[in-house]
Amino acid sequence: MKRPRQLVTVILAGICLLFSALCAAAGASGFTSSCPQSFRMLGTVNNAATFSVGSFESGERIRLKKGTAVSVLGREGIHYFAEANGKTGYIHKDLLDLTGEAAEQTAESISDTLRVENPIQAQTLFGYLTFSGDLWAPEAVDTLFLYIWDERALALEKALVLQLKEPSDTVSASVMDQSVNAGRLAGGRKTLVIQGSAGGKQYVLGRLFFTAPGREKDPRHITDLCKIPYKSLLDSNVESAWSPREENPSLKIEIPADVNAALLTLEWKKPPEHFTVILTGRNGEKLSETRYETGFYADSVALDDKVGGITVTPAGRRCALGTVRIYPEEYAAFAVQRWEPLPDKVDLLLFSAHQDDELLFFGGMIPFYCAAGKTVGVVYMADCGRDRYAEALDGLWTAGMKYHPVFMGWRDGLVGSINVAKSMWRNVSQDVKRDPLLEMVRVIRKYRPEVVVTHDFNGEYGHVQHILTAELISEAAVLAGDASCDPDSGLDPWEVKKVYIHLYEQGQIEMDWTRPPEDGTEKTLTPIFLAKEAYSKHRSQQEAFQMDKHGVLYDNRLFGLFFSRVGEDVKKDDLFENIP
Repeated sequence: MKRPRQLVTVILAGICLLFSALCAAAGASGFTSSCPQSFRMLGTVNNAATFSVGSFESGERIRLKKGTAVSVLGREGIHYFAEANGKTGYIHKDLLDLTGEAAEQTAESISDTLRVENPIQAQTLFGYLTFSGDLWAPEAVDTLFLYIWDERALALEKALVLQLKEPSDTVSASVMDQSVNAGRLAGGRKTLVIQGSAGGKQYVLGRLFFTAPGREKDPRHITDLCKIPYKSLLDSNVESAWSPREENPSLKIEIPADVNAALLTLEWKKPPEHFTVILTGRNGEKLSETRYETGFYADSVALDDKVGGITVTPAGRRCALGTVRIYPEEYAAFAVQRWEPLPDKVDLLLFSAHQDDELLFFGGMIPFYCAAGKTVGVVYMADCGRDRYAEALDGLWTAGMKYHPVFMGWRDGLVGSINVAKSMWRNVSQDVKRDPLLEMVRVIRKYRPEVVVTHDFNGEYGHVQHILTAELISEAAVLAGDASCDPDSGLDPWEVKKVYIHLYEQGQIEMDWTRPPEDGTEKTLTPIFLAKEAYSKHRSQQEAFQMDKHGVLYDNRLFGLFFSRVGEDVKKDDLFENIP
């Protein structure tokens, strides 16, 4: 069904999205920070200001013009101790806009200076981050500098200074409470670099990773440096699109000589049947010509520093390209979607009626099994609109998926009977008829899953298209192994090992989405945390549905074994039990 769209970012009620901090085990989470190891605190005078040289009370007072660059050395109450125009003194904190630049680390290596007795953790309290644990320094520090790095935008988002009451080489992390307002940050993954100052030396005391709710910034790119003829491709709106015409069949992009590009991404409003990309060198020589037949809504093409020109030629009726991005070598790798085609042999195939159901009613299933090394595929039944497709891609990528989902494209609608729902999916248009059951049989045979999972037979909250999805998949998963069914499709029969139905009472198992996928791995992002983070990308649904409400009411941990070729479950805590 078409659920209400929200044109503004909806921050989860009560800022309920958990914040996770993985100071010592960032590598185990799969989240590798791209921020510099240390910064130096800078500031710019935001209005004409008085600068007290030497002592604040009795020192010489000089005027600083708006825009004057200032280097902040510390803080005393409402004043920063700073350096400006070659002199040191004091300036009121409200008269500086703080920034930060990467600096050579003047301390020992972080492994020597960072000692954490209790892992630093962060959570929200009325919009602010709160901290626990201890910060250790090689000598007594009197000032803490907090740098919040946006991992998506590859930029310093906020810089803060905290003056300690007295110098110490052991600082409780709780002194940073009420200093970072999460509600005022852009959404997405952040790195907090905690730096201490002692006698002019800077020591990196901690690096803390967390996720802020809300709308994310566009990943840092260099598209505006390149020559692209159509302005509609430069915004983030796929609705403002370019379509090839007979007189203008190709998109041509020029990369300046002093710019090195590493990646091209293409976000389609309507994917082409196929498209060709020709890469040319700095002198116009042809480097390569590649044909792509992905059918993806988001494609990517690898580039290198030899590329000076790109020609994209789409093919197919009514195809349309919505957004183009060019990324440099240091692009935010985890933030930029680079989808791969779903292989012809998967472990788990999840059938979701709508874009968002795959998280709302299946909880941490996708991040859990992706992290466990399983090949996971997602098939969406209903077409909820191009914006919802974009939300689905954002959510799946956040959850750990790297394989582009399958969009079946059947009509979406909130109908009152199963017969009406079946008719909607059979009769695509007046001239086009489709058989949903046979198409599902073919999908299963094409991707050959070991395990199939789908909706509740009662449609969770009674949604008829959920019910129809459950009926179709439960039948198709069995028919896929029957050689007499659809013998002319050219696809070999495939015997699914197990079929699970959400909330089905027979052979029911209960998954624990709060535990890491591998026993003994501490401090990793839990599957349910990643699922909630992924669900936050479905911005159009936040007002109508919430993970903490509907995912609990229609328990997204419970699945019944509807069909099995490998016997009954015993441990009942793994979809792949009894499968070698």
